[in-house]
Amino acid sequence: MDLDSLNYFLEASKDLHFTKTAERLYISQQTLSNHIKRLETELGVLLFERRPKISLTFAGECLHTFAEDVMKKQVNLRDMIQDIQNQEGGFIRFGVSIARADTFLPKVLPDFIRRYPKVEVRVTNGIATRLEEMLASGELDLVVALAGEPRNSLIAKILLDDPVYLCVSDRLLKEHCEDAELFKEKALNGVEAKDISALPLCMYSNRLGDQLFKCFEETGVMISPVLTATYTRPCLSLCDQGLSASFSTQSNLANQICDLSEDINIFPFHYRGEPLSQRLVLLRNRERYLSSYLKFFMELIFSFFENLERLNLIRKI
Repeated sequence: MDLDSLNYFLEASKDLHFTKTAERLYISQQTLSNHIKRLETELGVLLFERRPKISLTFAGECLHTFAEDVMKKQVNLRDMIQDIQNQEGGFIRFGVSIARADTFLPKVLPDFIRRYPKVEVRVTNGIATRLEEMLASGELDLVVALAGEPRNSLIAKILLDDPVYLCVSDRLLKEHCEDAELFKEKALNGVEAKDISALPLCMYSNRLGDQLFKCFEETGVMISPVLTATYTRPCLSLCDQGLSASFSTQSNLANQICDLSEDINIFPFHYRGEPLSQRLVLLRNRERYLSSYLKFFMELIFSFFENLERLNLIRKI
């Protein structure tokens, strides 16, 4: 059975649209159809239903499972041979969100490239659920994401319980608090939703936003955000201008704190008396062979987050 034909079949089964698949792979539709037909002739079954729309037959679903397993083994074999030959060439397929990639990839990649200049790092951005699907199917080697319920085929290693902070300027506190100095003294030990009901706030339309809204709802505090965004930078920009308070995780804040004005206070945000945080994990497929360069890439990521965890970002102006 031809590996190219298996690979083309897998790609076609993702799109279920031969024209789209052919364009994506930079081959002609006829070439793609020939590979599919070759497999169908060899196996003596139809792999796709062509009408009313393209879909996998039961035989096609069986071949899809088999082909995924073959391709994973092919990648593992390639990496094992490269390790044996000590060529140290290849690639890492790495999945992470755009915002999260900005926090650590610029710090990790220089050391990795110096050690393995012939290894290409291919970054795929996306939401965690999609990246985990790609990891499970063998399309990615590693994923950094918020912890959830990983599939049985995946191994999750904790990188960081990423604490959430409230960022607020002195200007804003003096405008909205009766006693700004007393507020700051208490906030050094943690601030909760009920303590900041008078402040204009930026919020998020993501998992952090869901956590924050839950904190306010349980406290009975109704808020009307001045801005709702999917990532930190625009919120911290308004905070920096004294127009609102904002929230940020340690990983995001450490990357942007140098851009903040000197009058920005940073306090730990608590929920039910405990620090609110988000758990970041490094995910990999348990069937994936760990090449020397993949291990080194993982070590660099773990080292970055270990150092990040030691940072004390709390500050009172």
